[in-house]
Amino acid sequence: MPKSPKTFALGSALRAARQNNDITLRDFAGQMGVDPAMLSRWETGYRTPRPDQVARILATLGVVGEQYQDIMTLVQASPADQWIATTLPERRQQLAAFVEYEQNAATLLELLPTMIPGLLQTTEYARAMMVRAGLSAAEVEARVALRNRRKEVILRPIPAHYTALIGQAALYQRIGGAKVLHNQLRYLLTLGRRANIELRILPFDADWYPGLDGSFHVISGVNLIKSVFIETGRSMVWLHRPEDVNAYRQAAEASLRAALSMDDSLRLVAALVQRTEARGDRLAQVDP
Repeated sequence: MPKSPKTFALGSALRAARQNNDITLRDFAGQMGVDPAMLSRWETGYRTPRPDQVARILATLGVVGEQYQDIMTLVQASPADQWIATTLPERRQQLAAFVEYEQNAATLLELLPTMIPGLLQTTEYARAMMVRAGLSAAEVEARVALRNRRKEVILRPIPAHYTALIGQAALYQRIGGAKVLHNQLRYLLTLGRRANIELRILPFDADWYPGLDGSFHVISGVNLIKSVFIETGRSMVWLHRPEDVNAYRQAAEASLRAALSMDDSLRLVAALVQRTEARGDRLAQVDP
């Protein structure tokens, strides 16, 4: 499996650059004078090329400017047990790697105490969030399209198993207005009934649980390093050291114990859908 999320990101970026030039792996290995097996290991993150090797690959492929700088940031030394992306180039590369990592997952667990997770958002809900965040129209549409593509991991014929831990407050937050929220709740109910999706609501009257400290996303798969992804307003952190992952696994287990059962969670969402249908734009309190 890849040595780390950062080597996975570097490999993905190199593979995309080659494919954008419409060159097969074997042909490009011949141009570079390297063993195709070694090039394959670089592109899958199983081995890490040296900075001079990466620079030569990019030069051969004609990669220049911002894309060149973005990829070269991935070669810079960083702690092997974490990847903290604070600069815009690194955040772009980390996001691209995260999306691909997520698409290769077998199991996903996400905890959000105040919002509906991206994988469960309607287009209107996602767009409303981004518009109110002050993004340009072009950036909004690009991000909405990316969010919709991400959903394939839980909607494809052989989907990943997805556990979504959502704070009850998210069910009442009128992002985009009452109609958008009503449609979001209906969509949440539909997805929550899928066999591969475990929807768990963390109720208002729950005692303290680790998820109150903030959101996190755990990704695992057969050929992936089990990792934790944490996003803040200005940076992103990707952890894969076993003790870090284990700490978040324990946090997830504690949060699951505090959450409503799957059946009670679905009943709560269904009750809210019925209330909002009956009362229009007035969202009534619904007890778990």
